[in-house]
Amino acid sequence: MKLSKTEFFSQFVAVVSGLFLLVMTYAFIQIPLLLSPQAGYTGMQLTASLAG
Repeated sequence: MKLSKTEFFSQFVAVVSGLFLLVMTYAFIQIPLLLSPQAGYTGMQLTASLAG
């Protein structure tokens, strides 16, 4: 029996693929937020305007 024909292998591939998609989705959202100068600047600007 080949490993690629087993139920374990198909479930293993599904779990690894799901984790990969989860990590890539997180990176797709987080990396632009971390690299964007606008996000930090507007946050500081908002804090300064609220402080007076």
